[in-house]
Amino acid sequence: MKLKALVAGVASLVMTGTAAMAADIAPVVIPAPAPIVLPVAQTHDWGGFYVGGGSLLGGGVLVQGVAGFNLTPGNLVVGLEGGVAMSVPGGTFAILGATKVGVTLGASDRILAYGKGTLYYAPAVSIALVTLDGGVEVALGRRLSVFGEVGVAANIGMGGCCGVTFGGGVNFHFGR
Repeated sequence: MKLKALVAGVASLVMTGTAAMAADIAPVVIPAPAPIVLPVAQTHDWGGFYVGGGSLLGGGVLVQGVAGFNLTPGNLVVGLEGGVAMSVPGGTFAILGATKVGVTLGASDRILAYGKGTLYYAPAVSIALVTLDGGVEVALGRRLSVFGEVGVAANIGMGGCCGVTFGGGVNFHFGR
């Protein structure tokens, strides 16, 4: 019987001692996993300076280079452009000036629908060409965009009339 009491006493001390030691040990804290942060799609900044190039097709081909500046109050885009153009074939140089008014479409602001009026003037041949265009410009990234436009043109100075124009090109936006 003494043996049973001794075994019970030792077992009791072992169990009590283990519990006491466990209470003295600081609990292990497993840190929470880091939050998953998804990248936020950056909207295109239509405001500020840009440069671009393209072509205009009508009774001939005008290849042009432009520089412009846009203001962007809200989803409205208002801008001015200036540049040079050259007729192909023929090589007649012209200077151009344009105004643009547009509005961004969609939640990401990557699509711009606009209307534009442009005056081309070729001093060497005293011809002026006025175009009224509607277009769509799509941002391919934060700085690069492509555009397409269609419109009507009137030749001033040579007694010409009207014609349909098609244009397109690429712009690089410096932003603000």
